[in-house]
Amino acid sequence: MYKELQHVALVVQDLEKERHFYEEILGFQVSKDRPDFDFDGIWYHMGSSELHLVVPNVPSVGVESELGKGSLFYCTLPIYYGDN
Repeated sequence: MYKELQHVALVVQDLEKERHFYEEILGFQVSKDRPDFDFDGIWYHMGSSELHLVVPNVPSVGVESELGKGSLFYCTLPIYYGDN
């Protein structure tokens, strides 16, 4: 049974616009843990989870292009499984 979410990756097209939202509006801090991938992106720590904003190297089509048009708002809710 799953007890936590390690990370969420969100495909974005405008990294600076998203960065402004997550850092200036929501107050997220940039993680220093992101490896030097061959594509742009930013990682944020959220408690024991992470949010990964990623910019694809190629133009997106289909579902990926729709994902790049939105934003994710993060909030916590207590979730209990089994005997916990």
